[in-house]
Amino acid sequence: MREACGSRKFLESNRILSSEISKFVVSRIQFVSETLESMPFHPIAVRLARLLVGTADEEGKTSIERNLTLDEIATRIGSTREMVCRLLYKFSEKG
Repeated sequence: MREACGSRKFLESNRILSSEISKFVVSRIQFVSETLESMPFHPIAVRLARLLVGTADEEGKTSIERNLTLDEIATRIGSTREMVCRLLYKFSEKG
């Protein structure tokens, strides 16, 4: 409890920092909210494709380098690792 009081006093004395932290938290909450709202309405393949396209380095590349684990991808799109793996193979087969 003592730490919380110290943190609160620190934030109260640094209003600009407090304001910036609040803005950051609100922007993250909005991002997560928008992501969660759209998830149930799109098939998993669409969610995976959007994630991959969003992380692609260059437009027009025929391949996308993956820097996330299957578990990380699955968590981001609300699926399982096995489904992500199947879909990645399917996308690869289709080019």
